[in-house]
Amino acid sequence: MINTENGTVIFDDNFQLKKGMTFDDFKNSRYYNNQNYKRLFYIYDLKLSRQSFIVGLFFRENKLYSISLILDDRTINQNEEEYRKQLHDRFLKENKINSIKNYRWGTLSSNYDRRSNISSIDIVYT
Repeated sequence: MINTENGTVIFDDNFQLKKGMTFDDFKNSRYYNNQNYKRLFYIYDLKLSRQSFIVGLFFRENKLYSISLILDDRTINQNEEEYRKQLHDRFLKENKINSIKNYRWGTLSSNYDRRSNISSIDIVYT
């Protein structure tokens, strides 16, 4: 679940990512595996509304700055990445979330980057 009131992402196993979360907070989670907070890193197979996602985390000055959610559908090949964006948009719509919106806690957007050929749901905290 993505709580649009405060920007908290609550996964099906109750693991939470939220604005203000520090890397030390993350280190106390079961998903910490010696990741380096100074680099973008990924967690695989996290369930959100019963769907599997690859979750990219980026910390800035030891605080969670952004989350990238990528629907983990291995049937989608590199030539179909724009289709994944459509799936992301559908996921957001089914959960009654706009695909691009500014909130008081930050922004949420569904994006497709042609240059890197990747689509993701991006949450950036301000």
